[in-house]
Parts: sequence; structure tokens; C-alpha cells
Amino acid sequence: MTRRPSTPAEPGAPASGTTASHPPSDPPEPPARSDEDGPEANPLPNPPPGPGDYVPSRVVTAGGALRRSLLIWGWGQLAAGDRRGWLGPPTQTVAVAGLVAVAPLAGGTAAPIVFVLAAALVTGWAAIGVHAWHRAAHRRAALGVDPGGGAGALLWLAPLVLTAGAGLWVAGGSGADPALALDGYLGDWHAGRAEAASARFADPPPATVVLAAWERQSGAVRNAVVRIVAAEPAVAADPNRLLDGLRWVDLGTTADGGRQLALEAARQERIDNELFGFLPTTSQRLAAVERIGTAELRAVPVGSGLGPFGPVVAWRLIRIEVAGEALVGG
Repeated sequence: MTRRPSTPAEPGAPASGTTASHPPSDPPEPPARSDEDGPEANPLPNPPPGPGDYVPSRVVTAGGALRRSLLIWGWGQLAAGDRRGWLGPPTQTVAVAGLVAVAPLAGGTAAPIVFVLAAALVTGWAAIGVHAWHRAAHRRAALGVDPGGGAGALLWLAPLVLTAGAGLWVAGGSGADPALALDGYLGDWHAGRAEAASARFADPPPATVVLAAWERQSGAVRNAVVRIVAAEPAVAADPNRLLDGLRWVDLGTTADGGRQLALEAARQERIDNELFGFLPTTSQRLAAVERIGTAELRAVPVGSGLGPFGPVVAWRLIRIEVAGEALVGG
């Protein structure tokens, strides 16, 4: 049997008849990704930039987002990349317009409801600004940078809250009670605001009629007080200070559902009593001396009400008579 001659092995190759152990080769490099490959070529998201990387200027700071949403609802959310911010401007318009529409009802029995609506509006305003701050802060945190600004801009709401609160306490509820309505009219009388006083009547008289009635009533009250004080020196009234020292007393409900109050001159009386039947005590009380005038008021509807809360009414003057001089609405 003729043996086949062997061929010399190439340098670096294993000898014939032996088993060679090939070292593992490096894995093939992935093909270079081009811009035309699409997002499927790299399914993993890109890591956020490092702390020293450049942050684009379009990434709003948290403080900037807060200030924007305090001006226009949703503006800060949009700047922070939240598309739901588009709902902010129309919502803000509806909320503010609704509060303005019900504001006149604060002069009647709906004053507490208007107060709650105003408080809810301010609370929502602040909450939207805080939400914009958080959205911007989270976005910047993903980029590894500082949020940029605190929430001190919320103090911008302070003037709005103070102005709205003061206006509500001054004008709100002026017609919710007969005594409050009459007190507002007397304040207008002292200040000479005839137009405002006329609006407090159920059927407003002209301002010229109100001014003429005030002139007559002022003189009549002065003469009545001089006469009463001369007869009863204990009466705490001053002829030179209109209606000072006189008191209004609620006479109760009238036959047509209104309310009547009386203007009286009164004096201080001392009353001696006994506590537990053996301890002597003294107290002071006002005793009516003479009735000088009367005022009649009635609850009238204001606006169209507040839907499920029912009709809103406010107390208005029907007639006020002082020292024989009367002023009647209409």
C-alpha cells in the first residue's frame, strides 16, 4: 500500500492529522447606523446629558414655568412640554367670566356662595402654577440640571387675594339682611352719596329726589332731637350730629312679608336687682323715650339666581320716614 506523501504545513497552521484549537474570533461589528435607518435601528432611548452637557435654551426653568402659568393658565405647562396646557387659556377665561357674572349677586343672600367660588378660583390658580413648576422641574431633572427657581412667584397672587377679599367684605352681603341694607343707606346719607342711596331702594327714586328728602329730614331730625333733649336730658343724642345717639329697633315682619324698623330716642336707665335673691346688683339698659321715624324694607329677587342654589334675594328699602318727612321709592 502506497502511503500518500504528506504536504508540509503552512507556517502557523497545525500539522496534518492533529486537531487544532482555534481561538475565538471577535464578534462582527454592527453595521453603521445611518439617518435613513429610522428609530427602529436603535430601540433603546438615549441617556440624558451629563451635568456638564449643554442644555438647550428651550427647556424652561421651573420658576419661569410657574410665572407663566400665573399669568396665563397652561402657558408654563406648554413650555415644559405638556400639551395639556392648551386646556388652560379657555378654562381660565370661563372661570374668570363666571366669577364676574356672579359677583353682583354677592350683595344679596348669595354672598357666601360667591365667597366660596372666589376662594376656589384662587386655589385653582395657585395649583396650576405649582403643577407647571413640577413639570418643568422634572424635565430639567431628567437632563441632570437644577430646576432653576423656586415657588416664590406665588406671592404674585397676594394682591389679587387682598383686593378681592376686601371688595367682598365691603360690598358683599350688603343686602343679605334688613339691618345691613339700612346701615348701608345711612352710610350713604352721611357721605352724601345720593346715587348709591337711590340704588338701595326696590324702586330707585331719582338722585335729586333723594337729596331733597335728605335736606328736609336733616332739619326735621335736628329739631326733634333738640326738643327731646330739652325734655329728657338723659337722652344720649346730639342735634349737631345727625342720628348719633339714636337707635334702630327691629319691629318684626310686616303683613306683606317685609321688615319694619323704628328709629327711637332712648335714655340710660339704672336697674337694681338681686343675685341669688340676696346679692344686690345694678345694670344699665336703654329705655325708649320717643319714636322719631320708621323704615320699611322688602326682599326682592336679584338676577336669575344660581341654578341649584335657588333664587337670590336682597333687601331693599321701600319707604323711610324720619321726623315726619318721608322718602318713598319710585
